[in-house]
Amino acid sequence: MEKKAWMSDEKSKVVVICGPTGIGKTAVSLEIADRFCGEIIGADSMQIYRYMDIGTAKPTRDERARIPHHMIDLINPDESMDVARFATLARQEISHIFEKAVTPFVVGGTGLYIKGLVHGLFRAKFRNPSVRRQMEEEAALYGVGALHRQLKIS
Repeated sequence: MEKKAWMSDEKSKVVVICGPTGIGKTAVSLEIADRFCGEIIGADSMQIYRYMDIGTAKPTRDERARIPHHMIDLINPDESMDVARFATLARQEISHIFEKAVTPFVVGGTGLYIKGLVHGLFRAKFRNPSVRRQMEEEAALYGVGALHRQLKIS
């Protein structure tokens, strides 16, 4: 797990507003960010793309002018985004927002992005070749279905 220094500092709080498309996250986040002097970080897997304006419920230009927004219209449609990249970029934005002494509001409906940002990502560095060989032997003897059943039981 990655250490998130900005999350361990009592003075550095990040507010997360998440939920499905069309429930009013944008309106709520604009009101709260305005009231508490904040900036908004988009956590939406489609709003992050430029030109994807239909069906994504992106904040309007007026709304983005009212409160600074980050991570919206960030990359072109031919570029890829994944949880690790999102979390890295969002953490950079959060750090910049804290430098301005304002509150970051992470707002969006892509739960996996939010989970990766808040809880970090598991990056296994441990490998056990003997365990792998044993699993491969069992799969060869009993089939992968047997291994799958073991996973379901545990």
